[in-house]
Amino acid sequence: MVDNVNLIKIEENSLRQKGFTEHGIAEFKTSIQKLADDLCGHAQMQAGALDKASDNKEVSRDHVRTSYIVFVSKGRKHQITGWDISNRVFQFILTISLSVLGTSDYIRVGWGTPIFIALMGIMIVLIVVEIIRGTKS
Repeated sequence: MVDNVNLIKIEENSLRQKGFTEHGIAEFKTSIQKLADDLCGHAQMQAGALDKASDNKEVSRDHVRTSYIVFVSKGRKHQITGWDISNRVFQFILTISLSVLGTSDYIRVGWGTPIFIALMGIMIVLIVVEIIRGTKS
């Protein structure tokens, strides 16, 4: 990675006005500098990886934007909630129920097919909800 980009100037007085202590300011400056160094290094790697044929390794807006998205999304993790656990448990129970119902003689009974279709519909809805919740997090 790149060391000491030093392109960032942080106004310490603005941070003091926002309630930062001296130690808080020092940690903030160190964190921002490290982020800038890492982002710069990652963008340069992107430029080198994508433009292998060229000797001129220019770091474009797209390289920086891609690196920024990678860094921003690294810290986000989906929090597992009670809904997620109960959804998975219910999917498991539905899978077993559908397997038993589908391979038994109950499917041939008048009420077996509508129940099978209803359970399959519920299963699809639960899977879609899980996918949607996973992409929002």
